[in-house]
Amino acid sequence: IRAIMRAAEFGDVSISFPMVDSIEQIIEVKSIIKDIKKELTEKEGESLKSIRIGTMIETAESVKIIDEILDEVDFISIGTNDMLHQICEENRKCSTLEMRSYLEPVFLQTLQYCMSRAIHKDKPACVCGEMATDPMAVAVLLGIGVKYLSMAPAYIEDICRFIGRIKLDEAKEVAKSAMECKNLQEVKDMLSEWIKSRM
Repeated sequence: IRAIMRAAEFGDVSISFPMVDSIEQIIEVKSIIKDIKKELTEKEGESLKSIRIGTMIETAESVKIIDEILDEVDFISIGTNDMLHQICEENRKCSTLEMRSYLEPVFLQTLQYCMSRAIHKDKPACVCGEMATDPMAVAVLLGIGVKYLSMAPAYIEDICRFIGRIKLDEAKEVAKSAMECKNLQEVKDMLSEWIKSRM
C-alpha cells in the first residue's frame, strides 16, 4: 500500500480489493490506508494525493450488501468468473458446466441488479472475466448499463468493432429478452440469431 500511494504521485492510481464479503472488511482496509497516508505525509513533509478505492463484487454475499459497499467505495469491478459459480451454487436451475454459462437468466438478472445499484449510487462499475470478451454477453452487458469492460489486449479490437455495430436501444431490448428466457440454451439461441442478423 505504501508503494501504491507513492506511485500515485506520478499518475492516476486506484486500488481495488478482491473477495470482499462484509462491509467491515472495507472499513478496515480504508482505515489502514488512512493510517499509512498519515504516516507517509508526516515522514515526507507533504500531503500525498488521495487514491480511489474500489472492490470486486464477486461473491454472493457481496451482492447482498452491494448498497452498503457502494456507500464506502469509489468504484466497483464485477468479477463474473467467480460470481457465476457462487450464484449458481444457490440456484439448481443454473449450470456452470456448459460453455457460456454466464448467460444463465438468473445470473444475468444478478448482474442487472448490481449495475442498477451502481447506477443509482452514481458509482462506476466495470465488468471483467471471460464474459467481457464474448460478443453475445457484451450485447447484454451494454443493455443493462455497463460502460466499462476489462479484458486482455488481444480481445479489444474485436470487441470494439462489435460494439460499433449495435445500437444502445437494441442492446437494451435484447438484454430484456435474455433475462426473460427460461434457460441458458434459450438465451444462447436467441442471442446467436440476434447477432447473426447484425453481422
